[in-house]
Parts: sequence; C-alpha cells; structure tokens
Amino acid sequence: INRGAWEPRYAEYSTANMFYWPQGYECNWRWWPADENAKPPQLMIAYLKQSFLEKIAIEILDVEPGCVELLNKIGVRDEFARQLILAVRNELAQGNPCGPVYAETAAQMLALHAISKHCSLNHRIKICRGGLSKSQLRRALDYIDSHLHEEISLEIMASLTGLTSYHFLRLFKRSTGKTPLQFIIHARMEKAKELLAARVSVTYVAMDVGYESVSHFITLFKRHTGVTPLEYQRKL
Repeated sequence: INRGAWEPRYAEYSTANMFYWPQGYECNWRWWPADENAKPPQLMIAYLKQSFLEKIAIEILDVEPGCVELLNKIGVRDEFARQLILAVRNELAQGNPCGPVYAETAAQMLALHAISKHCSLNHRIKICRGGLSKSQLRRALDYIDSHLHEEISLEIMASLTGLTSYHFLRLFKRSTGKTPLQFIIHARMEKAKELLAARVSVTYVAMDVGYESVSHFITLFKRHTGVTPLEYQRKL
C-alpha cells in the first residue's frame, strides 16, 4: 500500500459514480445514512491486473510494457463501465453456462475501455525488426503442439525463446503473421477438424483441444469454419 500517496477525501457521491484506483492505493469507505432505517449501498468492485491491462495494450495498440498506467479517478460518471459490470454480475448470478466466457470477454472490453478513457499511455518506444530465429520458432511451435489440450502460457513460450513476453509476441507475429493467441486458436481448430473426422464426440473434441466450455468451443469453431462441429461432421 502506498500510504505516502494517500490523502483522506470526504465527499458525497451518487450510486452511478465510478472510482478508478491504480495498484498501490488504499481506500477506506465510511457510510453515514440519511436516516437510521436506510439500507447500506452495495458496492461492485472489478479487479484488472496491471499485467492484464499491459497484455491488452500490447496486443491491440502495440506499445511497450510499462507504458500503461491507470489514473486515480474519484467519482467519475462512466455509464459504459457500470453497465458492463452489472451485466457480468447478472450473468454469473443467473448461473448461465456462458457466464465464464461472458465474463472473460467483458474483462477484455473493460480493459480496452479503461486504457482508452482512464489510463495514461505512451505509444511506441521501440521497434523490433526481423522475427524469431528458426530454433526459437521451433521451440515455441513444439510447445504449442504439445499443450493444445491445456492452457498455453505466453510467459513460458517467451522463456523458451529467451525473450520477454512483449518482444516474443512482436517477433512471433512477424514470423507467423499471427499473434500467439490467433495461432493457438487456428492450431486447435485444425486439430478439432481431425478429431471430428475420426467421429469423436463434440464434447471430447472440445476437451482435447483445450476448452472446458463446449459452447465456447462451438462458437470458436463456427467462427473459424463457418459451420458448427456437428455440421462439419455431417458433411464429411
């Protein structure tokens, strides 16, 4: 906690206000009701890791890590972020099977929104030229191929090539024409085609190519091929 940067602030805010705190800030809430029968307000808090903000900024805006800083903003009106957080809460509360995927997508949208509206951002500082060496690319591709059935770590791939995550991402895209995430999804969909051709059930195919959510797998497969996995099997 960065206590040296903390100063007490006393003010009244409406229920529609949003508060943005960067990492290291302390917040203490006190509530004084207008009357003794008033119900206390409900607070919704969304945590976005600094590393997650940097990852989104790197992939979308092509900036160096460390150049994204969330600003300290108190009591701002941000209806988009408010509605997005409310939507995620409602989706998860209803127990919808799409809830986890919904939340993951919303987190990316919230990160983009925060970067656009509530962060200081220094654009490109370094330019990487060329791409990965043949041995670096082979190590990365071998790792992807052997871990398609589970979560694939950008940090591990970067360490295998002796690079930082930022520079690995840039050089990988220069070498393959795709970001690591795009490449992984493509590889998984190609593996899924092979399994579907062997008449493996859609549920098992989803697990074999690293997706716990079958609905998420079906959505990605249709986006990639234009048909659902069952439709793909029927056409074979």
